[in-house]
Amino acid sequence: MKISLRIFAAVVIVFITQFVSCRDNDDALPALTMSGKGTFGCLINGKLWVPSGSYSGTHADMDYSSKDSVRVDIYAYSGDPTRKIYMSVVATPAIVANKDYYFNQSDQPGISVIYSSVSNSIGCVQKYATDGYVRFSKFGPSAGVISGIFQFTLPGSSCNGEVIVTQGRFDIGEINF
Repeated sequence: MKISLRIFAAVVIVFITQFVSCRDNDDALPALTMSGKGTFGCLINGKLWVPSGSYSGTHADMDYSSKDSVRVDIYAYSGDPTRKIYMSVVATPAIVANKDYYFNQSDQPGISVIYSSVSNSIGCVQKYATDGYVRFSKFGPSAGVISGIFQFTLPGSSCNGEVIVTQGRFDIGEINF
């Protein structure tokens, strides 16, 4: 009888642990990966945001049309509420992995970010970050993956105050050339 009670208690503990860990994962940022999983997430003013809803997703555009530079545009959009983050990096002669590309417009003018949000038919768009960066951990057409991390601050204007984005990460396998 003691063995059966111990086995039952062990099964209950395992079940509770698994249930709690599954619930925690639903409310967490996506893992930092570099395999093209199509993930994107960040904290916006301290609240978790991942693309979700009926019209949501991530993708990237890569443009090598200029001989001396490369342009990468990263899109993440969500339908509930409608939000979009768009980051663009133009680098000469190429984008380098594990290098910070800063959003402040003064030292790297080809780096930009736009955040837009529409809720209850009220919209706002903010751009021109006062600080922040994007860092590519895996990049390139041969890799078929664009992954990395980011953070930025956009000054308050039409969005009722400053927008602070932290702990951003992306792992995108859908790339348009």
